Amino acid sequence: PLDKTQQNQLNNATEHNHRDVLNSLKGEVPSWMECDESRKRELLTYWRTKWNWTKSVDQLIDAEKQHGSMPWEVVRMIGHRGSGKTKRPVL
Repeated sequence: PLDKTQQNQLNNATEHNHRDVLNSLKGEVPSWMECDESRKRELLTYWRTKWNWTKSVDQLIDAEKQHGSMPWEVVRMIGHRGSGKTKRPVL
């Protein structure tokens, strides 16, 4: 999952450097399960603001601990990632 800085890096990629940016991010961005609680809180805080979620970050973290997976809001967002317009070049 991308944080705000990484998302901006991807959004600002040009057609020329898009593949390089993707490869760089692929190597440096941990999966959700590899993230420590600090990283998860950072991501959830960013997404909560960006997507206007009503649950607090603590509630989202608690739900993740209880169910052993990403909060459903995140999964729902990932499932709909192709439904909107994108600013990045599509290869």
